[in-house]
Amino acid sequence: MVSKKSVEDTIARLERAIASGVMPPAANNLAERISKRLKSPVRLAIMGPKGAGKSQLLNFLAGDKVIPDDVRLPSVLVAWGETKKVDCTLADGKIKSLETFDIDEINRLKPVFIRLRMPLPALKKISILEVVTGTNAAEQQRALAWAARSTDIALWCTQVFSETESELWNTIPGALQEHSFLIMTKADQHQGKAAREKQLAAIKKAAEGRFNSFYHIDTLQALASRRENGKVDTTKLANSGGQELIAAVLNAVNQGVQASLDGAVILFARYDIPMTGVPAPAPQAPAQIIEDAPPEEPTELLVPKDAPAPQADLDDFNSEIVAYLTDRVQELKIQLSKTDAPDSDMVMAQCYEDVEWLVEQLTERSRDNPDILHTLDACQDAADMMLLLQLENHDSAVEDAVVLLLQIKRDFEQKLAA
Repeated sequence: MVSKKSVEDTIARLERAIASGVMPPAANNLAERISKRLKSPVRLAIMGPKGAGKSQLLNFLAGDKVIPDDVRLPSVLVAWGETKKVDCTLADGKIKSLETFDIDEINRLKPVFIRLRMPLPALKKISILEVVTGTNAAEQQRALAWAARSTDIALWCTQVFSETESELWNTIPGALQEHSFLIMTKADQHQGKAAREKQLAAIKKAAEGRFNSFYHIDTLQALASRRENGKVDTTKLANSGGQELIAAVLNAVNQGVQASLDGAVILFARYDIPMTGVPAPAPQAPAQIIEDAPPEEPTELLVPKDAPAPQADLDDFNSEIVAYLTDRVQELKIQLSKTDAPDSDMVMAQCYEDVEWLVEQLTERSRDNPDILHTLDACQDAADMMLLLQLENHDSAVEDAVVLLLQIKRDFEQKLAA
């Protein structure tokens, strides 16, 4: 378990290092991104078809009955706030704030997106987005693309993982699929452990290779395990599958935080950043948790009701990227074949240069196509990893860098094939 103190100390050390000016610009930018990630809650998105039990799962993960039963709402983001507040984004883009979760008033406003702030302990570590989609396939794909741009961990709720669900999930970026859970909700519909395991096995087979992990949960039982006095019936929680799911989510959250801490350690070692002694920046207000909201555009407004978003230009762009990376990988292969002891610094520099070029191209294109933003984030993470590999300079760094470049190339090839 990552301690709060280690995170706070690392943030303070990063900020001192940035203010000191001892690091080059690329390392400074990396330090700023690591610091932001450490200050921000991990962003969960709950996805899946209508009626899959997404709201109940949100309530369970948040630790309170946030979404009332039997209400129909648009996509909802639940995040930390010192006091409860409801921000409703209306169809004209205006935001109407409410002090209470007044269903009648919300229905009257007919918002297309709701942001709910609440002082719940769980929300200091995570924010939770429930993604609500329409019935049109283009709307559904657009909504998922919109949500993926601001998601660190995706939770797909289902009872069967149908062909339609499979097609929708295939539109999710590969980098996010690697950090996703498939959750068989409403497990109480399958009487007995054997029946549940059989159904989950069938779902695993249908979704093989496209999720990091698979779980089942009887969400109603999991919710009922929390008593009114605040205590938890641990037996009921374990039997529901909720305990295993919470442990998995917390583990994923901690892994993300630990990865950021490890990156900071490499920076500190490379540039001799001491625990103390680096000139401190001008006094600032204490670091606050950054609530990473989804893009301002509501899901239902992002695409015409009768047609999908244009794809031809994006396919041309992906083809250009694949062609560039193919040429660069071929150059690397030629260089590596010429000697048994390749110049590791040269290879690392080329890999980093290639990923930085890709980040520049994606940054430019994202101004016209916001759907590219998640790919941009993934490539920026790859650039950060390349830089860390250069700084760490361990024996397998060259191999790791080439493998990472090949993975990026495969990801773009998959985008073309989709």
